Amino acid sequence: MRVGVQFDWRNPPQWRMPWDKFYREQIEAMCYLEDLGFDIVWVSEHHFTADGQGSGLEAFMGVLAAKTKRIRVGTYIKIFPLFHPLLVAEEMAVLDNLLGGRLELGLGLGYRPVEFSVLGVPVKQRSSRMEEGLEILKLAWTQDKVSYHGRRFSFDNVDVQPKPLQKPHPPIWYGARSVVGARRAARHRCHLALASADPQVVSTYYETLEEMGEDPAQYHITGGAGTITCTYEDPEKVWQQIRPHAAYRWGMYDEMMADAGDPLLRLQEDAQAAREREYRGYELIGDPETILRALEMVREARAWKGLKFDTMITACTPPPGLSIKEFISSYELFAKEVLPIIQKW
Repeated sequence: MRVGVQFDWRNPPQWRMPWDKFYREQIEAMCYLEDLGFDIVWVSEHHFTADGQGSGLEAFMGVLAAKTKRIRVGTYIKIFPLFHPLLVAEEMAVLDNLLGGRLELGLGLGYRPVEFSVLGVPVKQRSSRMEEGLEILKLAWTQDKVSYHGRRFSFDNVDVQPKPLQKPHPPIWYGARSVVGARRAARHRCHLALASADPQVVSTYYETLEEMGEDPAQYHITGGAGTITCTYEDPEKVWQQIRPHAAYRWGMYDEMMADAGDPLLRLQEDAQAAREREYRGYELIGDPETILRALEMVREARAWKGLKFDTMITACTPPPGLSIKEFISSYELFAKEVLPIIQKW
C-alpha cells in the first residue's frame, strides 16, 4: 500500500495568513512528509476562490521537485478540460523530468461553472474535451510529431518537447465518482482516482477493463481515507477546537457542488446544524488504533474479487485557517504508529 497526503492550500479571508508565510509553511510540511516516510504528496487544483484554493498547482510541483528526492508528486486533481492538452503535455513532461520520474498525473472533469466561464470554455464540452484530451496527451508523450483532428482540437505535425522521463509516460489517474466516469477511466486505460463510496463504481471499472482484455490487477485504485487527525487527546475536545474550520472546509465544498447543480446541497439555515453534525463524520479523529480500524474498514469496503485499492489518499492537513505547524504532532504520530502498518497491506 502506498500512502499519500493531499494538499489544497486554502487561506480563508477570516483567518488569513500573509501569503508568503502561508506558502512557505505548506512547502515545509510537504517536504517533511518525505522525511516521515510517506510515499506521495498530492496537490489539487481550483481557480478563482476567495481562499486561493489550489491556485498555482504547477508552481508548487516545481518547488517540490527542487526540494525533495524520493517522494512521488501527483495532481489530485488537475481540471483537464480547462486547458489545451498539448500545453498540459508540455508542462507535465517538464515536471516529470525535474522530478526525476516521480510524477503521478490525476485528471478530472471539473464541476465549478465559474472556472469554465471565466476561461471561456463551455462547460457542456467537458466530456468531449476530456475524451479527446486523453488521446492527445498520450500521443504527445509517445510520438515525435503529433497530428489530430477531432471535434474540439485540431492540429498537424506539432513537435511536443520534452518527453516525460517515465516510459511510455507517467501514471495517469482519472477522477471518477460515477459509473460513467469509471468506464471512461477504464476505456482510456487510466488508473482510477476514486471519488465515491459506491461499490458499483469500482466493479464497473474492473469489469470494463476485463471486457477490453486488460488484467485488472495491473491497474491501481486510490482510496480516499478522509481527513485524519491522529492524536491521543479526547476526539470530541479536538473536534470542538477545529469545528469552525472544518465547517468552513466542508461548507465550501457543499457550495461548490450546489453551484454545479446539485439541489440537495442548497442549504437552508435550519439545515446548517444538521450539516455540521454530518461534517463531524468526515473528520477521522482518534488514536492510532482507532485510525487503523477505520482505514481497514475503508479498504475492505472497496474490495472487488480479492483486489483491494493499493494507493491511499489521506488529508492529514489541518482544516483551513489553522496553521500546519499546529498539526505536526498528528503527522508524526501517524507516521510512527500507523504508516508502517498500512504500507505493508
